[in-house]
Order: sequence, then structure tokens, then C-alpha cells
Amino acid sequence: MMKRSFVFLWLILALFFVNSDAIAQTSRYKLSIVLSELSPWYEGAALFADLVKARTDGKVVIDIYPNQQLSSGDLVKGLQMLQAGAIDMAFSSTIHYAAVDPRFMVVSMPWIMPGYEAVDRIIDGPLGEQLMDMVRDNKVEPLALAGNGFRQITNNVRDITKPDDLKGLRIRIPGMKMYISTFKSLGANAAAMDFAELYSALQQKTMDGQENPISTIVSGKLHEVQKYCTLWNYSYHLIVIGVNKKVWDSFDEKTREILKKSAKQAAFYEKMIARKMDKDLVDTMTSKGVKVTRLSPEQIKPFLPLVDSVYKEMEPTIGSELLAKFRSEGMK
Repeated sequence: MMKRSFVFLWLILALFFVNSDAIAQTSRYKLSIVLSELSPWYEGAALFADLVKARTDGKVVIDIYPNQQLSSGDLVKGLQMLQAGAIDMAFSSTIHYAAVDPRFMVVSMPWIMPGYEAVDRIIDGPLGEQLMDMVRDNKVEPLALAGNGFRQITNNVRDITKPDDLKGLRIRIPGMKMYISTFKSLGANAAAMDFAELYSALQQKTMDGQENPISTIVSGKLHEVQKYCTLWNYSYHLIVIGVNKKVWDSFDEKTREILKKSAKQAAFYEKMIARKMDKDLVDTMTSKGVKVTRLSPEQIKPFLPLVDSVYKEMEPTIGSELLAKFRSEGMK
């Protein structure tokens, strides 16, 4: 009996030490995303986490926090927390980076990239590498660049097919100077507001409309409180998959390669989902009674001269060379 008790005790101790060793080998990291579990952001983040866990044999576990919950919905604060190390990893928009480094606003300038062909040519080329270097300048190691699609506009007042249709509309925008200037030049009354407050503002009609990628509009259920949507591809929404610099420096070379490879695959996956969702979710919006209008290149032309002043205003902030490179590549 005594022998059995000793063997049982030995087994328990052995299991304890084995489990302790396994736990000691596992490191957990917090990854923040802006949108909900219904978004392409989450799909991409989930694939990234799964790939990293499998390729590191469970030694690197990434916990996903949707809806910007780690920074209580404050998008700029979320990026600052990533820079400071309070958040380990994040899917962050270049719009958020522009709040701390205005050069990033170049990606989102009005109609600077007219379609996905231009986006892929620019982001997958030397200018994409230049953007990655700019991310490094901001204490974040970029693993890959994903995308949430082109930003479209919705409202409750009228169908937007020409510049005059924007006059007087109260449009929620990200709190960036470029967006304020863009909508001012188009005749709208633009106002910044946290995304978390947007649904209720549209529902209560304190705002007439807003602009976002289609996947963001539908995952945030904004189409439920809007009547009109215009597809005009006026601004692209780029996503950076980034890691806090100190966290990045703590990884060995093998783990870094795993993170990079996994992030590139997740970025491509997220980008393709966002593009497919843009097509599919237009039907979802239509089924909810939203009138969706797609502007042709000819219909977009009258908007372009109106935003020339925005380019002149932003050139000193972004840098004339960087802005010129993007404009040149976008027009090819």
C-alpha cells in the first residue's frame, strides 16, 4: 500500500513538473483589432494567430481582442499603447498612424489610388517598403500590409451622384485634417467622432451620414440606420500588422521568420476576404432597403478638381516627394 502511494505521488509530481515546463515554454501576446468578430480584420487576425501557434508548436499564443477593447474604443490611444508595449501586436489602420506621423495620410488621399490594380501595384512595390520603414520609425515592427478596401459614403438624406449632393450634409469622418479638408472642399459639414459612437449618432440623426469600407459599414450594422450608399472609391483603407518593437526584439530569428510568414499569409487572406465581402455585402445592404449607387469614372471626374486644394494643403505635411511618388504610381 505504501509502495502504491509513493508511485502515485511520484506520478503527480512528474505531471506537475511536465505541465509547469510546458507552461513556461508558452508565451501569450495580446493582439488588438478595431472591428468586431464579423469583420475581415478578425478573420485575418484569427488566421495569423492559428498559423503562429501551429508553427511554434504552441509556444507563441496570440489572444485577439476585437472592438478596440484594450483602449476602450480610442483608436489613436490603441496605437500609442502598441508603441509603448501595453499592447503587443495590432492590426492598425494607416489612418491611426497618421495621427502620430502625418506622412501616413498619403495612402488615404482622395482618389490617389483609383482602383485595386493601383493599390496592389503601389503597396506590393517599393512604396510599400517605404511605408514599412515609416512604421519602424514609430517603434513598431511591421510584419505585413493588409487592406480593408475603399471607403464609401452613406447617408440618410439623398442619393449622392454629384458634388452638389454633398452640400450641407453632416458627415462623420475620422479625426484627421485631410478628411476634414476633403469634405469641406466638397461642401459637406464634416465632424470627427469615435467609431463606437457612430451607430447611435446615425440612429438619432445627429449625423446624416458617414464614410467607411463596406465591410466596416455592415459589420458595424451602420447600414441598418442609413438609406443611401454611394460607391465612389474615394479613399483607401490600408492596415498594418505590427508588433511592438521591444516584443519583436525579444523573439529569436526562427520565431521572427514564422511571424513574418504567417502575417503575410494572413494579410493576403484578409485583403481577399475584404474585397469579396465588398461585393457580397452590397447585396446585404440592398436587402435592408439601402439604395446603392456605383459611380462611373465619368461621374467621379467632377469631384477631382474640388480636392486639388487638399493636395496643396497636405503637401508640406506629407512631403512633396512621397506625395508625388504616390500620385505618379496611382495614375499609371
